[in-house]
Amino acid sequence: MTPRPQLALLAITCCLCGTPAMAADYTLPQAGDVVVRARALSVMPQEDATIRGAVTGNEVSIDKSVIPEVDFSYFITDNVALELIAAITPHDVSAKNSSAGPLDLGNVWLLPPTLL
Repeated sequence: MTPRPQLALLAITCCLCGTPAMAADYTLPQAGDVVVRARALSVMPQEDATIRGAVTGNEVSIDKSVIPEVDFSYFITDNVALELIAAITPHDVSAKNSSAGPLDLGNVWLLPPTLL
């Protein structure tokens, strides 16, 4: 895995530049509460493969995607929650630079619904 200094700098900046506290009505979730959130995820697979056989190529390519994600959290106690992540992302897989030209290797789905 290659280090990504820009990503680390962004994370540090986000931690240091928090939003100011606002007075009033916001309360933290408590036992029995359900929290629903929506986000956008960028899924960028890092592929590494060797293709062997009659038609060979040195590179495998998996496309990147940005998808919507919804998660539901049920608070068992004030500090412990069960979270269901509902997001799936389809990707096309292909071989580049093969002896037969570009080859479609199929489709894959990532990020199955997950309970944490």
